[in-house]
Amino acid sequence: MTNATQKDWEALTAPISFRQALDILSSLHKLRHPRATASAVEFERLRKRAQDSETMRNEVVHSWWVTSKESGELMQVRITARAGRGVRENLAEGRDISSIENLSQIAENIREVNKELSRFLELSRATKIHFDNPP
Repeated sequence: MTNATQKDWEALTAPISFRQALDILSSLHKLRHPRATASAVEFERLRKRAQDSETMRNEVVHSWWVTSKESGELMQVRITARAGRGVRENLAEGRDISSIENLSQIAENIREVNKELSRFLELSRATKIHFDNPP
């Protein structure tokens, strides 16, 4: 997409959040590809998948995990701190991410979207090899 090397991208994106890096990448792509092109449509699909993957990852990483005294099952607890309400703890509701199968599916989804986005952007051969043959 640009003449920047892999190391250039790493230097530019290492100190910023994933969301910021995705915003920058999206802006660069929009400068080069009008919204009506097939490339723009495909990039937007991948961008949304990457954003959804980040949301799922953050849900896992930024939760507390406790064992229920009653059932012995793993439970996800979210702690939030807001100026108007203060600190709150609550059991997470919605998608069950406490099983190893669900956590593995989240990890696989992140790997797949990263792989697709890297290929779409034609990132370095080293990146392609890493995704084709993960450690």
